[in-house]
Order: sequence, then C-alpha cells, then structure tokens
Amino acid sequence: QDLHRLAEIATLDPQGAFRVVERSLTKEWAYVQRVYDRGPEPWTRLDESFRTVFLPALLGCSPAEALTDLDYDVLFSPARCGGLGFALPSKAATEAARASHETMAHLSRAIRGHHPFSYSAHADTMAQGRRAHRNRMKAARDALLERVDSANSHTGERMTAHIKRATQRLTHEDVTVPRCLQVAPVPERGFRLSRLEFRDGLALRYGFEATNLPAACPCGFAPFTTRHGMSCKVGGWQTHRHDELRDLFAELAGKAGYTNMAPEPVVQPSGWTMVDGHHVWQGLKKADLVIPALFEPGEETLLDFRVTDTDASSSAQDVLCHLKRGEKEKRDHLESACRTLGASFSPFVVSAAECSLGPAARAVTERLAIKLATNWGSNHGVARSWLHVRLAMAVIRGSSLCLRGRRYHWNREGLHAWAWHHTRGSFLPAG
Repeated sequence: QDLHRLAEIATLDPQGAFRVVERSLTKEWAYVQRVYDRGPEPWTRLDESFRTVFLPALLGCSPAEALTDLDYDVLFSPARCGGLGFALPSKAATEAARASHETMAHLSRAIRGHHPFSYSAHADTMAQGRRAHRNRMKAARDALLERVDSANSHTGERMTAHIKRATQRLTHEDVTVPRCLQVAPVPERGFRLSRLEFRDGLALRYGFEATNLPAACPCGFAPFTTRHGMSCKVGGWQTHRHDELRDLFAELAGKAGYTNMAPEPVVQPSGWTMVDGHHVWQGLKKADLVIPALFEPGEETLLDFRVTDTDASSSAQDVLCHLKRGEKEKRDHLESACRTLGASFSPFVVSAAECSLGPAARAVTERLAIKLATNWGSNHGVARSWLHVRLAMAVIRGSSLCLRGRRYHWNREGLHAWAWHHTRGSFLPAG
C-alpha cells in the first residue's frame, strides 16, 4: 500500500517519491529481512509492484518495449552496478538475513546462554561478517556485469540494447559518474529537479524515449525523438545548456576563492598573418572562461566547455574514448593559440546524460574541489562529490530544455523575411 501511494505521488513529484523509497522504504524492509528470515518468497508481490507500478510512475509511462529479467536486475541494483540504488526486495532478502546472522552470531549465542558475552569477540565477529558481506556483494556485482557483457550473444541472456549500453557507460572503471539520484532534493543546494527534468534525466541515463515530446521538429525532422532533440541546433538550446554549465562553473570557482575571471577571452584575433611567406587569414578564436592561478601561480588557464551526447549514433562505443575525442578536438582548435599567449588550456568535456567528466575536466574539477574543501574546512571527497552533482544538475536541466524548449525556424516563422525587410537599408545602398 505504501508503494502504491508513493507511485501516485511520483506522478506529480517523481524525485521526491524516489527519495522516500530509496532512503526510507528500502530501509524498512531491510530491517524486516534481517530480523525475520523467510526467504525471497514473501517479497515477490512487492517486486511485481516495483516493476509494473512504481517504475512506470517514475518514467511517466511504461517502457515502449518489454524489459527482460536482466534489464530489471540492472535497473534495480546498487548505483555502482549502474542501477537506481537499491535491489528488489526478493533479491536482497537472502543476503540481508545471512549478513545479519553472521554479524550477530556471537551476541545471539550469548543471549541464548551458550557462552558469556565478550565485547572484543563481538567486535571481531561483526568485522568478519561485514567483510564477508562486502566480498559477496562485490562478487554479485562482478557476476551481474559479466551477465551484461555477455548479453545478446549466442550464450548470453536477452537484454535491451540501450540499457546494456547505459550499464557499460555507468560502470566504466575510468569514468566517474555523479550520484545524482542519491542526493536530497533540496532547492537551496541546487539539487531540486522538476517533474519533467527528473524524468528526462532518467530517460537519458538509461536510453529510454522521453515522454510527451513534440510530434515534429521545426527543422523538418519527424517524428521528434530523444536523440534528435539532443542533436538538433534549431532553437539554440544546446548553446543555452553550454552557457549554463560555463556560468555555474564560474560561480563555483568564485566561491572557491578564484578572482579576476573573465568569460569568452579572445585567444586569437581575426586578421591576416604571415605563414611561410604567405598571407593567411586567421579567424577569430575564443575560449569560454579564463581563471588565473588555477594550476600554477601567475599562469592563466583557459577553459573551453562541451556537453556531448555519448549515446548519439556517431559517438564511440566506449564513453571514455568519446570524451577523449572531444578533448582532442578542443586541443587541436585552441591549445597552440593559448600557448602563444603564455597560458595553459584545458578542455572541459562532459556527457549530456549524467555529466561524466573527461580526463581534463576531472583534473580541473579535482583542483576546484581541493580549494573548496580547504575554504570550507570539510572533507575533500565530500566537496568533490558536491561539486560534481551541482554540475550534473545543471547539465540535466539543460538537456531537458533541449527536449522541451520551444524551437523556432526563422524562415517558417517569417522572421527571416521580416529581419531582411527591416534591416536591408542599414547595410545596402539605396536602389
């Protein structure tokens, strides 16, 4: 009954309902599973409610294609396995009871009068039980990822292609994924998402088709799909997402104590120049942000941002390769010009789905997190996680606007003809 009521709430506030399930409801049944060992059978009805009621309420609709058992095993798994952050009750029941019995073995035998209670023996038993539990959870994670890797092969299980790709992206060893689903939705901290933003974030995370999209795009593409919305430049929403990430990073750098920052610094002015004895026209080149003394005192660091869709048909199969390719393109474009100015250059490339950071972006974020932790007197890991989630929330909002924002086509709206008619006299001779 509680789950069905939360599913009703999820139709209006999916982020809040998910937070209640992930932080409260799962802890309630985990306590029952540790105390009363009844196996997985009593929890199968709750599993079915999660699959058929709560998950569609989170997404806004039932998935367009039938999900397999392996799909559900991935979706309802810990975040380190690429899941939502919790397992289905029947999947967790046996391990919860076993871990409870192992950690409380000495205490339970002492209560029954089998031997006197010893605090040191109890502590040792708890440590051994927790260690064994962690080892079993790691083995279960490895087994799940092996099932994902072998899925859709001759010997593997069936799995939806977009969920398999999402799982491999979210569990990549060399890519850090922010825990956006596990944060408290507090507006003052910038962690609150609207109903559509949260659902769009889930759709982009796992490759589902977003709900309630326009029937067609002003550019002429029909039907309007999630992948097209992430790539279409009509309306300028990709630029808006890029600028929002840049402005937020500049704001956070200001909180860390960096000063004299400037947006869109000119790296190379336009004009004619001599190259090998020939006059060559060089176009204008700009970076997105300059931060003095980011890595070295007295040295300016120029940043250039890019939000890239790692699930696009043109992207590399490996998410890290795709992010590195974006960094290489940025370096080829601006790095030599920055060196001419005596400044360093760092490309800031992130994924559009969950703000996974490229290697250079991770180094910049790490530097900023160290500065924030020093200023706040807090743990470095906490500051780094907070910073990453703040950036991820901005990217999710911007990606949602790429899907939801209204698009205009100048020619079809008549704006191009109006602008030509009303501005022609300002730059063309009469007649």
